[in-house]
Amino acid sequence: MSTVSLRLPRSLHDEIRRVAKEEGISINQFITLATAEKLAAMKAEAYIAERARRASRERFLEAMSKVADVEPAIEEDRLDDPGELDVEKFLVEAMALREKTANAYLTDDILRKAKEKGRP
Repeated sequence: MSTVSLRLPRSLHDEIRRVAKEEGISINQFITLATAEKLAAMKAEAYIAERARRASRERFLEAMSKVADVEPAIEEDRLDDPGELDVEKFLVEAMALREKTANAYLTDDILRKAKEKGRP
């Protein structure tokens, strides 16, 4: 283990203290977990970017040609009419949702309270 002296804005420190208390963990554990999550996300992004650089449409189409043309086994995964899926619209909506929730942090306590209020 090593020790790091860290300067944080008071508001951020207060929020970390509050969330750590809700989660029943120490501030050190919270910061350690948050740092590990951020590093994992950055590594995943770099890995995906590297894979994308090596990607080829031809190889993708070749692989897809080997997939059986059958309906998904799970009913919820089936599309009524595959022609109805607007991929561009879907991507725009997904990116907007990602932007909207980028800084959202849901704790187990927040989720439990939401469920108690009848939220799914």
